[in-house]
Amino acid sequence: MKTSLRNLTAALALTLISLVAMPQAAAQFDTLPWSFGVYQNGLLVGELYRQDTDPSHYTEHWVLYPSYVYPNDRNDLVTTIRPGLTYYRDLAEFFAHVPFARGSRYVSTACSDGIALPVSR
Repeated sequence: MKTSLRNLTAALALTLISLVAMPQAAAQFDTLPWSFGVYQNGLLVGELYRQDTDPSHYTEHWVLYPSYVYPNDRNDLVTTIRPGLTYYRDLAEFFAHVPFARGSRYVSTACSDGIALPVSR
């Protein structure tokens, strides 16, 4: 009984230490000029390219292939984004070489990353 209590206490202490020491997660993508693969249920359904290296203001350019389905509560899709699909020198090269078959969609997102909510006026 004493050993079990000691093991439980040690496990709880390690859990607490790991939670305190864990770095905060960042929502933004890496600042390298890479495209990211957009996958649904393991299949490549799009690419995105992050423009600008400023971590607080940047633009994401998304190309969604015809097979892309917007996730919702009625489908069982698992959508993931993985870095390093293709290296592009710049946005012009991304636009020149990213696949854009009939039925594809282009989405541009202006991003502002901050630690506080914007003030509403």
